Amino acid sequence: MTSQATLRQQCRKNRRSLSPEVQKQHAKAAAKLILRSRFLMRARKVSLFLSEDGELGTQYLLQVLWQRKIEVYLPVLTQYLRRPMMFAPYTPTTRLVPKYFGIREPKVDKHLLIDGKHLDLVITPLVCFDTSGNRIGMGGGYYDKTFQFKRHFPNLSPKLIGWAHQCQKVDALPSQPWDIKLNGLVTEKQAAIF
Repeated sequence: MTSQATLRQQCRKNRRSLSPEVQKQHAKAAAKLILRSRFLMRARKVSLFLSEDGELGTQYLLQVLWQRKIEVYLPVLTQYLRRPMMFAPYTPTTRLVPKYFGIREPKVDKHLLIDGKHLDLVITPLVCFDTSGNRIGMGGGYYDKTFQFKRHFPNLSPKLIGWAHQCQKVDALPSQPWDIKLNGLVTEKQAAIF
């Protein structure tokens, strides 16, 4: 089986090779699919991420969520071992500042941060995915650590939905005991539930 580092490198290369025009087409197609899917039916609090490095764009989806009056949150890295990631409210007027690894995060008071357990849906970035709900991220383990409670209670909220280009799909990914599986996945071609 191919190593995670090799898979990560190949999938990042695949998504970066897409032209800006294709990137926009994929982002809009994926947004339309998730907006028609069951994923957002009762969701009132949704976390997503701000795309970079060739990731499937979230900007179009973000605009529609705001129009629908759905509360949007962005992940914020913390220095806490038990909760390495919290979630900050994100509105059109929220100021963003570069933080860890250059990732832009909302500049909000700490008392506004919420635990991931209080979200309905989390749209997760990923580098590679398979059809069994496995994902490889950038290697920090932030989503796995933050949602570790879902290892024993996978049906608890929030639902974790992978967000990626179809070209990031691989046949099978190695799974570790600490890996948290996705509940579903959206690409420009499909919205799948696992």
